[in-house]
Amino acid sequence: AAWKQGNAYFHEGKYQEALKSYTESIRLAEKRPEAYIHRGMVFYHLNQYQEALADFNTAEKCDPNIPLLYNNRGVTYLALKQPGQALADFEQAVLLNEAYANAIYNRASLFMGMGRYRLAVHYFNQAIKLSDHTASFFNSRGLAYAAQAQYTEALADFTHAIQLDEAYVGAYGNRANVYANMGMFDEALADYDRVIARDPEHILAYAGRAEIAFCRSDMVRAALDASTMIGLQPDFHGGYALRALAEFRRNRHDEALKDYAKAIQLDPAWRSPETAAAYLTICPDEALGVVKDILTAL
Repeated sequence: AAWKQGNAYFHEGKYQEALKSYTESIRLAEKRPEAYIHRGMVFYHLNQYQEALADFNTAEKCDPNIPLLYNNRGVTYLALKQPGQALADFEQAVLLNEAYANAIYNRASLFMGMGRYRLAVHYFNQAIKLSDHTASFFNSRGLAYAAQAQYTEALADFTHAIQLDEAYVGAYGNRANVYANMGMFDEALADYDRVIARDPEHILAYAGRAEIAFCRSDMVRAALDASTMIGLQPDFHGGYALRALAEFRRNRHDEALKDYAKAIQLDPAWRSPETAAAYLTICPDEALGVVKDILTAL
């Protein structure tokens, strides 16, 4: 009963209450692994990763044949930036349950984080075969395709994710980014607007919209969206950099140089066009040309 109460609290996001219930369950049945596994996930959500690992390790001693245990411990290792241990746990979870879609998905995400996109797609394909109704699976595969500039496949996956979950803000944003990189600005703006309508504080949607405005020579709109970004998150370098580009093109050089210096202070990547290129992907030649002019002026 204590364990079930903990589950109810956990699914409601009441982690402190869940922690107490799982701890009580452990007191009543200290040799059973379930409460350790679930309390470990509470610790994970509280960013107490070492405590989470301790609970997963105790659960393993109680019963080493539970796939959920290895999947959850693998996720915790990922949070601790220990991909080798994470991969071993995901593989053990799949070894115990070949149809464990979440473990296969997590393994794919690990390879995605390592930049091994083709391998990530391979495992995302496996996860989707097992669970073709999970929107996040398609969204993540879309990101792997986009990272390889396979934009047609990426658009199909993001669109399918949205069909499965019409409120999936991340999929709209990702689709907008692909449209923008393909030069399909109207479609991109429509998706960025959908993101902002659902999440008015979505910084990256304003960033995409500002960059498109810059590419279209609408510097007033670009500066406005960049200023909104700064208002929402004053320590976000992109807001200052994008506003600097727009203001420099409006011949408001003093304001532009001040903003760009702030962007460099927040993220040294803006010190050179080569490193700034990672952030300016929509019309890179034009944007990086202005970056060079600003750096010369600085």
